[in-house]
Amino acid sequence: MDKRFLVTILAAASLVACGGGSDNNAGANPAPAPAPAPAPAPAPGPAPAPAPAPAPASTLMFEGLTPPTSGSDFLAQLNAQGARGFRFQGGVAFTQSATAAEIGNLYVKDGEGSYSYELKAAPTDAANFLAELDAQGARGFRLSSIYAVQPTPTTIESYAVYVRYNSEPSTFVHHLLQGKANSADDLALLNAEGAAGYRGRTYLYRIADVDYHIFAKDTGSAATWRYEFKPQSTSDSGFNSELDAQGARGFFFHNEYIYNDAQVAIYEKNEASPITFDYDNLAPQPTLADWLRNANALGAGGTATLGDYILPSNTQRQLTVKPANCPAGGCRVGGFLID
Repeated sequence: MDKRFLVTILAAASLVACGGGSDNNAGANPAPAPAPAPAPAPAPGPAPAPAPAPAPASTLMFEGLTPPTSGSDFLAQLNAQGARGFRFQGGVAFTQSATAAEIGNLYVKDGEGSYSYELKAAPTDAANFLAELDAQGARGFRLSSIYAVQPTPTTIESYAVYVRYNSEPSTFVHHLLQGKANSADDLALLNAEGAAGYRGRTYLYRIADVDYHIFAKDTGSAATWRYEFKPQSTSDSGFNSELDAQGARGFFFHNEYIYNDAQVAIYEKNEASPITFDYDNLAPQPTLADWLRNANALGAGGTATLGDYILPSNTQRQLTVKPANCPAGGCRVGGFLID
C-alpha cells in the first residue's frame, strides 16, 4: 500500500524593538509586530488502502472410488477421504448397456483442511429427524446427503450422511417444514426462511409420505439467502442465456423441480456475497475415468463440474460452473453447494 506523508517545518522568529531620543522627548513607538504566519494546511491523511483484489476460484481435484456395499465400509471410506481433505460429492453412474452401468463415489478437494463424517439411519419420523439434525448440528455436523448402499442385489440400506469441516468448526440449527404443492407458495417459504438465515436444500425429502424442506442456519454467520424460480426453458439457447443472466447476478443454479402448477429452475443467492458464476455445458463423458480426467483438467483452472443435465432439446450435456469475485478465502464449489 502506497502511503504519502507531508512534513511541515515551522521556524520561530525573534522581534527586537529599538527606542531612540527626539526633540519633544516623545518616546518612539515600537514597530507593530507583523501578523503571525497563517497556520499551515493540515497534513492529509494516508491514502486509503486499495480494495483487495478478488481471490481466484479454488482449484478442484476429483477422485472416484468404488462404492462400498456396507454402511461400515462406506463410513470408513468417507473418513479416509475426509482426512485427506476430500469432501463427498455424491454417487455417479455411467450407462454401459441396457442392463449394466459403471458406478462410483465422487470426492472433491477444493482447499486445505479435513472433514469428519458420521452416518445415521435414514429418517422415518419427522420429529425425530429434526431432533437428530439439531443434535448433530450442535456438534458441528451438517447434513450432506441421504445415500444408499446395497449389501446384496436385493437389499438397500439408506443413511443420512453428516459432515463436519474440522478446520472451520461451526454449529447449526434447523427447521423441517412441509413443502408446498404450488410453486409460488413454495418460493415464498424458501425466501422467508432464507431471509432469516436458514438455507434450504432446494429439494424436498419424503418422510412417511410427506415432503419436507430441510433448512439449516450456521449460528456463526449473518448470511441470508434469496431464491428465484424460472419457468422451464423451451430451447437450449434460452436456457443457456438464462444461466448466463442469473450467474452474472450471483445466482447459483441447483436443479429443476416439478410442482402442481409448473416446472421451474431453482436458483439461490447469498445476499452478502459478491460471487458471480459463469456456466458452460460440454459433451458428457462415457466412463468414470473420462469424467475424472475432464473434471480435473477443468478443476485446475477453478471450474467445477456439477454433473450431467438434460437440455430442453432432450440432449444430455455436462454442466460446469466457474465462480468469480471470490472473497479472500476463495470460492468453494464442490458438493453442489457454494459456501
